[in-house]
Amino acid sequence: MTSRSARVAVTTAIVAASAVVIVALIWRDKPVDLPESPPAQVAESDSPALARLSQEAAPTSHAAEVVESGTVVTQVDSLTKADAFDALMKEGMASGGEALVRAFDIHDSCLAVPRSQNALDAWYADNASQPDTNYDRMKQRTRECIGVPLLTFETRRDILRPLAESGDVATQFLLGTTYPYTFEAHRRWLRKSAEGGYARAMVLLAQSLAEQAQSETARPEAYRWLTLASDMGHSFAASERDVLESQMTLGELRLARSDQTLSTDELLDLDWSPP
Repeated sequence: MTSRSARVAVTTAIVAASAVVIVALIWRDKPVDLPESPPAQVAESDSPALARLSQEAAPTSHAAEVVESGTVVTQVDSLTKADAFDALMKEGMASGGEALVRAFDIHDSCLAVPRSQNALDAWYADNASQPDTNYDRMKQRTRECIGVPLLTFETRRDILRPLAESGDVATQFLLGTTYPYTFEAHRRWLRKSAEGGYARAMVLLAQSLAEQAQSETARPEAYRWLTLASDMGHSFAASERDVLESQMTLGELRLARSDQTLSTDELLDLDWSPP
């Protein structure tokens, strides 16, 4: 391939990737009224779906003003979920950091929410017999999530990888969460983020290590990460560590609390019997 052809190919790839991000950010719903009470009987013909997520809509002026002010992370509570997602994504794509984490927290909070009247009716039909089923509450969540796009893991990786590779620890954490916990890439990106000092990555990496426990050092390493995250003020790292400690052997606990790396002979001398 000639250098000119190579430049054309690279330019085409960049334009395509940019298009993915732009489409994801403008993928919005048209709001419609939902019924005030649950349906007596679900019928497809009586339940017109909400507008699909392919309807374009520009962000509200409020969201645009917040983006320009550069204070998205502290003002998202005054926006709708869709507007907050848009504003946080724009700030996050420019600089990474906590704005992207907040954006994907909003995205993930809407994953299990029905996105159409048909879906809401079907959810109620499936769950009406459950004592904690609340149609009005779920209807409100459906309204709140209108306009928040549903991004595939593949699209998330395309969005996050450039910032993660540049060294942004919050984005490295997010990229790690797009892989199943059994994948090497899951731990690799979480470890990069944890080593960069991101507490949420420390906790998730510790959970992954403790669940799989593929070596004698896995749970001790998990214990150390949870201790560090707790020292940094993570809300439930200490309780996670206490649960893990109750499952560890004396040998694992000694290794976890050791300030030095133990030799092979010292490792073999430790008590590895179950607690």
